Amino acid sequence: MKIKIILTVLTAAIFSGCAKFSNKSIVFNSPDGVNKILFELKEGVPYYSVTHAEQGVVNPSKLGFVFKDGDTFNSGFTVVDSKTSTFDETWEQV
Repeated sequence: MKIKIILTVLTAAIFSGCAKFSNKSIVFNSPDGVNKILFELKEGVPYYSVTHAEQGVVNPSKLGFVFKDGDTFNSGFTVVDSKTSTFDETWEQV
């Protein structure tokens, strides 16, 4: 559940704007700090990487879409805002 929230926030940060280029890094940590997702914006191009216990799981990879008709949605972004919040919830499988 928490990873879905983190990914939602990450996606919102990625697609929140495209006015000017800026380099920005945001780190999302799991509650125990073992897992980390690093979001980076380099020259308007979004990248992410994932580590587990300081061990690389996903190397820096580009984010975006390339549509079959040739249109792209993978550059020209800027981070408009970033907020951190936490909550504790118990989830039981149905």
